[in-house]
Parts: sequence; structure tokens; C-alpha cells
Amino acid sequence: MMKKYKQLLLAGAMAFTLAAQPLCSVMPIQAAQQQDKDTDQNANDTENNNPGEQAVPTPGDTSTPNVDAGSEVNISLLDNWGTPTATYGQTVNIVLPLVNLGTENLTNIIVAPELSTSADEFPFEIQKTSYNTYINDLPGSNCGLSPMDRRREVTYTLKTRDDVGTGYQKLTFMITYTRPNGETATTSVDSFIQTVGKTGASSSSGDSDKVSTPRLIVSGFTTNPATVKAGDTFTLTLHITNTSKATSVNNLTFDLQAPVTGKDETSEGAAFLPVSGSSIIFVDSIAAGATKDISIDLESRADLSQKPYVLTVNMDYEDAARNPYTADASVSIPIKQEAKFDIGTMDVMPSSISVGSESNVMFAINNTGKTTLYNVNVTFEGASISGGDTFLGNIEIGGTGNVDAMVTGAAVTMDEGKVKAIVSYEDESGNVNTKEKEFELFVTEESMEDFSMGDDMMMEDEFTEGKPAKSPLVYIAAIVVVVILIAVVIVVVIVRNKKMKAENDLFDFDEGADDNELS
Repeated sequence: MMKKYKQLLLAGAMAFTLAAQPLCSVMPIQAAQQQDKDTDQNANDTENNNPGEQAVPTPGDTSTPNVDAGSEVNISLLDNWGTPTATYGQTVNIVLPLVNLGTENLTNIIVAPELSTSADEFPFEIQKTSYNTYINDLPGSNCGLSPMDRRREVTYTLKTRDDVGTGYQKLTFMITYTRPNGETATTSVDSFIQTVGKTGASSSSGDSDKVSTPRLIVSGFTTNPATVKAGDTFTLTLHITNTSKATSVNNLTFDLQAPVTGKDETSEGAAFLPVSGSSIIFVDSIAAGATKDISIDLESRADLSQKPYVLTVNMDYEDAARNPYTADASVSIPIKQEAKFDIGTMDVMPSSISVGSESNVMFAINNTGKTTLYNVNVTFEGASISGGDTFLGNIEIGGTGNVDAMVTGAAVTMDEGKVKAIVSYEDESGNVNTKEKEFELFVTEESMEDFSMGDDMMMEDEFTEGKPAKSPLVYIAAIVVVVILIAVVIVVVIVRNKKMKAENDLFDFDEGADDNELS
């Protein structure tokens, strides 16, 4: 009985001794992280098997105090851990070295990160229903231990999102605690991490310390000659600009890809072919904010249509840290086709006219080129003719324009009778071009018959004024009658002259015979 009493007394003394000890001596320095029961087991396996880049305990303050030092409650982060690096697709350990710089001893601490579906606010995959972590206590400064000995470290193993940007981001953690008087309160601490995104990914927004992504653009181009015709060889010069004001680029390659043209497989081919055989250009480096020109000799296909052709420029380059980047741009090169057309055989009827008369000139214009002829116009030039101007309008590719003009004899031809037909047209830019072709047309003096005929016609018009016009057959018949009458008169005169001569000869013969008889 006495023995059992002594045992009970000893147990009570031990309990009193434990209760009298300070709160900070109860828990070890490293706080145990308690996971929720509904944690996704597969996510835990992934995190445990691929720890990724871990935080290393190095000097560096990543904390943002929330309460002034010396107050009753002041939860902050110690500076015994460096800033962790979170690389896209990998896991990382985020360590929070929590310390209570206030005087009160805090209990029932719950730590949880502020979650978000935006990669700019929370750059990690959300793989659990809850990220609450529990700590029994956070001893105050009255405990008698140093802040390093009083700290409680909470570790989160998180997987970085694939779409994270490159830069620095702030993480906010909410902390709920219970004060000695039983009051529950909430505060927060901020920690920072460095994120590394995929190649060419833009920097995370929301921070002033961003990693500049160098970008290349084609700021312009020129060709020599300035006008590129189908089938010609020309030099293309591209102006490449590094738009970044802070980052230079190195080891640049430019691959120029021309569009494929052709109606079928046998005629398909690139619109532009490099003269040297390679379409890739290499440049060592372009400084930040600088522009560099690159040139290449190209040959255009002869069968290209008259229109712009888009040339694609694929660019590969690296920044100073050898991070690879890609970009592409395009330039539009207008191709001109030389206008081609034939002037057909010229029919001139009649080929000889008198002054004041007209001749009909007919010929065809065939568009044999690969561009439309715009505002086609035909004029005639010669010292002895006038008139005949003809407007045909547009002649499409493969089309034909027919000229049917009447030119008038203006003066007697004093040379070889050469007359020019001048064909003018406009191209797509409105430039006027001309082509000439000669033909023969003689102009003679107006004959007297034309005058008499003209006078007779004028007299007849005067007599028949106010009467119905006569048929041309009437005039033809009148001419025939006049010709017959003239012929009859001529015959009668000839017969009469012959008869009179015969009578005179007979008279002379009789008179001679009488003279002989008298002798």
C-alpha cells in the first residue's frame, strides 16, 4: 500500500515539473508537417520521386515582416534559406523558417499558401484539396532562446507549372494562430522565388525585376534593282532589328523560305531560288537595340504572275545565357511581268487615196504576256493623213483587241508613203508604254473628174432639193449613157471624116483625067 502511494506521488511531481517548463522546450526546432487526409497519393509519389531543385540554406532575406519588432505578436521569416528556383515542369521545395519575434507564446498554428489558377500569382500545379500545415507552437522572445533556436520550419514540395514565365514571383502564406488568452488571429508572410519558363516564354507579370526576352523583327527590306521582273536576278537586303534594350543575341541563323508556285507537280517550284544554292544566312551577334543588314542573291522564276510573293524568314538565335529562341517574319516582294503583245497583219483598203478621201485600216492586238494591258489606245501618225484614233480599253491576259479605223487623206504623199500606227497602254502602276508599227498609204491629188462629179452632184442636189433622194443606180446609168453618147459621137465623127476624105480623093482623080483629054 505504501509502495503504491509513493509511485503516485512521484508521478504527480513529474507532471508538475513538465507543466512548469517553458513552452519553447516542448517542441523540437524542426516542425512536423501534417498533411491532410485527402491528399492525392499520386501527386505525393511524383513529388517524392522528382524533388527537382531544392532550397539550400544560404544567407539571404526572403521575408516580409508584418508587425513591428517588440510587439506581443510578430511572425516573420528568418534569413537562413536562399531564394529557391522553380523550373517549369519540375518540383521544388519551398522552406518557410517561421519565427515569433513577439513576446507571447502562440499555439495551434495553421500555415497555408494563397492559391490561384493564374501562373502569375501561383506558379505551381494545384494537386491537393488542401495545403494546410499544422504547428503546435511558436514560442515568443520571453522563452529565453535565440530566434534561430525558436524557429519552426515548414516545407512545401510543389510542382512548377509548364506555362510559368521567367522572372521572380511573390508567394503569400496565411498564418492562423491562437494567443494565450484564447483569441484566434490571422496574419501573413511573403516569400519570393525565381521562376524559369520555357524557351522564349515571357517574364512573369507583377514584378519590376523581369528577365528581358530578346525579340528579332524584320524592320524593312530593299531589292536591287528596285523593280524585280520575272526571270531576273536580284539582291535582297533585310534589316534585322533586336528590339530588346538590355539583351544582345548571338549565333543567329536566318532561313529564307520562298512560296511554291506551279500548276501541277511537274511545274511546281520555289518562286525564288538562291543563286549560291543555300538559303540560310549566319550572323555572329546583334547588340541590344541594334539593327544589322543581311543580303542574299535570288533569282525569280520566269513564269511568275505579276503580283506580290511572300518570303518567310525563320530566325533561330540565343541570348547571353545561351537560351535558345525562335522567331519568324515575312516580307512581300512584288514581281513585275514585262507586257508582251503582237500587232497582227494590217489591212489597208484602199492603199491609195486622193486628198479628202478615206481609207479603212484594220488589225488585231493580241496580249501574249502575263499581265493585263490597261487603257489601250491606237493613234495614227503621218504627214499625209489625219484621224483614225481608236480606244480599245483593257485587254486581258490572252485576249485580243480589234482595231477598225478610218483615216483621211490630208495632203499629197511626198515621201515613201509610210504611216505609223502607235499602240499605247498602261501597266498596273499607271505607267504609259507605247509600241509602233508602220504601213503604206499613198495620198494623191484630187482629179478633175472628182471636181466635175462633185459639181454635177452639187447641181443635182440643188435641183432635187426637197425631193426624195435617187438611187446610186441612177447615177451609174447616167454615166453609162454619157459614155455611150460620147462613143457614138466619136464614131460618127470618124465615119464622117473618112467619107469626106474619100470624096475628096475621087474629085482629085476625075479632075486629072479631064486635063489629060484636053491635052
